[in-house]
Formats: sequence, C-alpha cells, structure tokens
Amino acid sequence: MTSRKLFCSNDSGFTLIELLVVIAIIAILSLVLIFTLNPAELLAEARDSTRLSDLTTLQGAISTYSVATSAGSLGSSTVVYISVPDPVVTSTAGDHCDSLGLPSLPSPWTYHCASPNAYKNVDGTGWLPLDFRVINSQSVINVLPADPKNQTSSGLFYTYETNGSNYEITAAVESGKYGTGGSNDVVSKDNGKYSDLLEKGSILSLAPIDFVYQAPSLALIGFWPLNEGTGTIVFDGSSNATGSWSGTKAGTSGYYSAGYGNESYAGYFNGSDDAVILLPQSLNDFTVCAWFKTTSAGAGTLHYQLMQIMSSEITGVFSNDWGFGVDSNGKLALGTGQSDVTIPSNTSVNTGSWVFGCGTRVKSTGLITLFVNGLQNATGTGYAGNTITGNSRILIGQSDDTSNIKFNGTIGHARLYSRVLSASEISGLYTNGQ
Repeated sequence: MTSRKLFCSNDSGFTLIELLVVIAIIAILSLVLIFTLNPAELLAEARDSTRLSDLTTLQGAISTYSVATSAGSLGSSTVVYISVPDPVVTSTAGDHCDSLGLPSLPSPWTYHCASPNAYKNVDGTGWLPLDFRVINSQSVINVLPADPKNQTSSGLFYTYETNGSNYEITAAVESGKYGTGGSNDVVSKDNGKYSDLLEKGSILSLAPIDFVYQAPSLALIGFWPLNEGTGTIVFDGSSNATGSWSGTKAGTSGYYSAGYGNESYAGYFNGSDDAVILLPQSLNDFTVCAWFKTTSAGAGTLHYQLMQIMSSEITGVFSNDWGFGVDSNGKLALGTGQSDVTIPSNTSVNTGSWVFGCGTRVKSTGLITLFVNGLQNATGTGYAGNTITGNSRILIGQSDDTSNIKFNGTIGHARLYSRVLSASEISGLYTNGQ
C-alpha cells in the first residue's frame, strides 16, 4: 500500500499589518484619483456644456422668430427677463421677481419672472416674452431651457434683454475650463460687454449689470419677503432656506397684514407666540436686514434681551449666538456672543412707521455697524474672532433664549448675508424698497 503524506499549507493569509498597508495604499490612490479627476469640476464642466447648448438653442430660436415675425417686438426694452420662476406668482402674467432677492438694477430697468407652472412655456407666458408657436411648424423649440442650477443666490440663471429689435441672452459659467483664462474660455472671448459673463445675441451690450459679479458677491443666505398673504410656508427668494410659520394667526390675512410700499402683505407677529422658523447657519462676517414696523421695545440692551427681528440665541453664558432687534430704549441693536456686547443705533426705531434696518458684523475685528433707512447710524466693537454657530435654528420674530421677547408688529423683506454689505449696497436696498 502506497503511503501518502498530506501537506498542509502554513500560509494563513494576510497579516493585520499587511492588510493595513493595503488599505492605506488604496486610500492614497483614491485620494490621488479624486484630486486628479476633481469630480466637482467635472460636474461644473458638464453644466457649463449644457449652458452653452441652451444658449445656442435659444439664439437660433430667437433669430428664427425675429425673421418669421418681421418687425414684431422682441419684448420690453427696459426689462431683464430671467429664467428663475418666482414661487409666489400664480398668474401667467408673471411679476417683477420681488421675492427672489435679485441685485438692484439701474433706473428704469425692472425684472420679469414667470410663474413656476409656466416658466418653460414657449407661448409667451414663459420666462421669455416670445410666442414661439408661430415658428413651431419648423420644430425650432418646444420647451424653454433654464439654467441647470437656476438660482438667484449663486447668479446661475439665464437672462434676456432686448431693445425691441435686437436681443441678448446671458449665462454664468462655473468651471475653470469655460471661465476666464480656462482652456475653453467662452466668457472673455465672446466679444460681449462683460468679461466674466457668457453673452450671445445680436447686440452684446444690452444687459444693464454684470450678473456674475453682482449676484454671487451678494452671498445671500436667505431672503424672506414675508409677502405670501396666506398659508404657513415662507418662501425664500434665494432658494436656500424656505421657512414656516408657528404660532397664532393674528394678522388681517392669517399670519399677514398690510405691507409697506407696493407690497400687499408683510408678516404680522403678535408679540406672544408668532415666529418664522428657519434652518440654522454658521456665520462669520454677516449682514442682517429687514423692513419692520412696531411701537414696542425689548426687555434690555443685550442681544438676548431684544425684541427680536431675527436671531439664533442659546441660553447660557459664553455662547456663540446672536440677536438683531429692538432694545428697551427703542433702538435698533445687533449683538453676538461670547461677550454679549450689543451695539444700539442712535435713532429710535419703534415709531410705528416702516423702518429699514440693517446690522453688519466683521469677524476679525468684532466691528458692528447699524444702518437705519439706508444710512449708517452707529458703530461699535463686539466680540471678535469667533464663528457664530447659533442654535439649531434661526427665528424671525423671537428667539430661543429664556429672555425671549417676541416681536410685536410687522416684518417684511428679511435678509441674511454671509458677508458685510457696503454702505452703498445697503443704501441701494433701501432706495429700491428691497
């Protein structure tokens, strides 16, 4: 009988150290791959490619329409038509984009926005004022394209301007490839008026402002017009942070009463339990603004004692929180943790008339500046160097501190920016009723 030996391998696989080495190598290679490919840049390039295609499509459709209609009008010569719909619009006639927080236009220019249900229509009720049905037998365009992101806060939207017989369409680009100096630079070489804006059309000088420069530089976290007039949803014109009402409906129309200027409504806060609840935001440099009307005052002069217009307060000492509102002396005030130093305006604002108030804060120096009705009113130095993380939410009309003094009156066009607006920008917001 032949004897056989069974051989057993002593190789038990990878050791723990070997496995860790392999994992580390894979991680390094993954990072190299990510940095090499840069997925975010690739996605931005893809969106830019879509923008180029969209504007080429629109250019062809408008040119065909212009020829087909002979001397027909291409729209109003003092209107910027934009591709972002206004969420508060229900009529197919559209509106002036009041809830979108767009940068100011020089006189006599105005904006036009279509409704969410109509903005891609090709019958003249869409974001372009042209009835393409007259040329649709040529299969030119069936749906109006909109920017892949279509956000006013980022400046990523399409615009259309005309002098009646000629036109221009514009778009912003995101990627380095298609931007100024990129390998496929389409913005500085299009012979347009603005070197950082993609412009196409028959006259490339009709756009009244550089939307690439203006809109992104606003760094708009949120713009809440509070002009809905019904319901509990509070729309955000920046498309970043839609809010919701909480409390008792004490206005003449639910949570709303008469607004200022041309606004039919503004948010009415009963001084008891009303608030608009928003998502939290971490702030460094920032600006907060609102139109408001009240005859009431806060309980003290520190930011957590204010009758709050907007805040993100935390109960307790040395908190990185903030409050913007009316103090016990009837002055507009802004303050932050950790020191709780709060700077008041020199002017009383609880007069029962509409007031446009803003406060700015510079992280590096702690400088706080108050503006009343478009003019700088007071400055002071608060706590410097800290990021204002705030609470788990931002509130309009009250705070989460135990000293919470709820706003009693009306608030409209509340805004929050992640940078310090200049005096001229704040003056422009006041002048334009924004």
